[in-house]
Amino acid sequence: MSNILHSLFPVLSGQYWYVTAYVGLFFFIPFLNALGNRLTKLQFQYLLVTVFVLFSVIPTLLHTDVFPVEEGYSIWWLGILYMLGMYVKKHGLLTGMKTRPLWMFYAGCVCFAWVFKMVLNVVSPYLIGQIKGGGMFIRYNSPFIVGTAVALLLIFSRMHFSSRRAVSCISWLAAASFSVYVLHCNALIGKWFLWDVFKWTASSSSALMVVNVLAIAAVVYAGCALVDSVRRYLFKLMNVERGARAVTGFCGKLGHAFRKMCRRIDSHP
Repeated sequence: MSNILHSLFPVLSGQYWYVTAYVGLFFFIPFLNALGNRLTKLQFQYLLVTVFVLFSVIPTLLHTDVFPVEEGYSIWWLGILYMLGMYVKKHGLLTGMKTRPLWMFYAGCVCFAWVFKMVLNVVSPYLIGQIKGGGMFIRYNSPFIVGTAVALLLIFSRMHFSSRRAVSCISWLAAASFSVYVLHCNALIGKWFLWDVFKWTASSSSALMVVNVLAIAAVVYAGCALVDSVRRYLFKLMNVERGARAVTGFCGKLGHAFRKMCRRIDSHP
């Protein structure tokens, strides 16, 4: 019953941390936009450097969540990334760097983070008697993970597709990816179809395990995407988009009426 209730109210129950964080961030986006549009380029840079040091560099070096962002699983870290994306869109970043160096930068961040993790996993038992510290550079708010995200953003933003079919396919996959995330992370679906089902892959050889994991991931993605395509068809059949627009318009009218009432109250102290 608990899993059913969480599935029916995923945002309020926090079943998907990203969905909950994004819905919370949604209400602050207009204010973040206003802030980003009013800051000069230099002020924007100061802001980003400050939050990067406070919420990424210091927590990683001290190996503790000094100014809690829950290792990146929070609305606050999502807001910081939103501001970073806004800066890239408005002012650009590393515009003089060619694509190949960006790929090298991405690979360097990935290699350093994972090599550091593997080294600590081997060394830490001899130093402190337990495996610890290996994940400090692979957390979402790690400078190296931020580096990989920025590199990929810049690399893909430079790609141009002349084929309308390719653009349509990419757009479809982009929307399907979110549905894949929601479906395969659902507690009920995971309990019935996914969790503990693929434990047998761990008994394979290293090479075969990699092949199995990639193949299973592809099958899970394709299956969830297929379910989403059925959902899209049903939504189109029931004209859900029209209903959503009606609800949005009604909420907008309520907001307008509320602001009008507040202005009347302010004008009659």
